[in-house]
Amino acid sequence: MKGLCSFEIREITSEIDIQKVVDFQYQIWGHTNTTPYPYLIASCHNGGILIGAFDIDQLVGFCYGFPGYKQTEIYLVSHMMAVREDNINSGLGYLLKTKQKELAVQKGYRKIVWTFDPLESRNAYLNIHKLGGYVKSYYPNHYGDMSDALNSGLPSDKFLIRVGSNSIIE
Repeated sequence: MKGLCSFEIREITSEIDIQKVVDFQYQIWGHTNTTPYPYLIASCHNGGILIGAFDIDQLVGFCYGFPGYKQTEIYLVSHMMAVREDNINSGLGYLLKTKQKELAVQKGYRKIVWTFDPLESRNAYLNIHKLGGYVKSYYPNHYGDMSDALNSGLPSDKFLIRVGSNSIIE
């Protein structure tokens, strides 16, 4: 594992780097739970935020969010984040989420929401303690049956986390 300062954390906008994100998803989750290339392109051109962590030109982590709305409120839905296995617990996830928050503010979002598995304690630590989110809702079996290696045979229960106006705009 390299030191965190050796990684470049930046918004992904090029077609080559977007394809790297698609390939990275396959490496992490297989072919079942990935966001396809055309969806990432469309999202990035319409308010979505895609961030990568790079070791020179190799993608070692990413974070992806798209615009959401409820009634008249528009917010960013942070849908996916993953880091390469040798960088888990390194702080890279925190850097990705921090960059996402920075870009969300620049693009005019006042709130970010996302879900995470309540049984994943390291994700709870990151999302609640380090990022200052709070649990807004609990969704039992939110995504239904999932067949990837991480979730196969388990219910897809999720907490909805919110980082809102008071904490996103600092």
